[in-house]
Amino acid sequence: MKAIEIGDCIEIHYTTCALEGSVIETSRGREPLKFIVGSDEVLPGLNRGIVGMRPGECKRISISAEQAFGHQHDDLVRTVPRSLLPDKVAVGDQLSVSIDGTLFDVWIQKLSQETAILDANHPLAGESLIVDIEAVPTK
Repeated sequence: MKAIEIGDCIEIHYTTCALEGSVIETSRGREPLKFIVGSDEVLPGLNRGIVGMRPGECKRISISAEQAFGHQHDDLVRTVPRSLLPDKVAVGDQLSVSIDGTLFDVWIQKLSQETAILDANHPLAGESLIVDIEAVPTK
C-alpha cells in the first residue's frame, strides 16, 4: 500500500492525550475521522504526523502547542459585567459573544456576583499533545 501524502482523503482512529497522559478525546468506539491530508480540517501537527504512514499503520506523535491550538493570548481574556450574561451560566460553559465586533466562542473562567471572566482562547491553547494514530485501511 502506498504511503499517505498531502491531498489524500483518509480515515484515522486517534486518541489525544495531555502530556501527563490523561485522555482528552478518542475516536475509538465511533466512526473514524475522515479528512483530506493537508487541509485545515485537523490540527497542523496531525497533518504532518500522518504524512508517510501507510494504511493499517499505528504511530504515536507529539504535537507542540504551536502545531495544535496555538499559544494562550492574554488579550483574548476579558472581564465583563455579569449582567451581560444569560442567567443560568456556570464556570466552564461556552458562549458565542461579540468582542470588538468579532464573534468568538468563549469559555467562562470565573464568575462573581458582579463580573465574569471570559476566555476566547481554545481550552487547549498553550498545551502540547500526544496523539496515537491508526491509519484505517480503505474499504
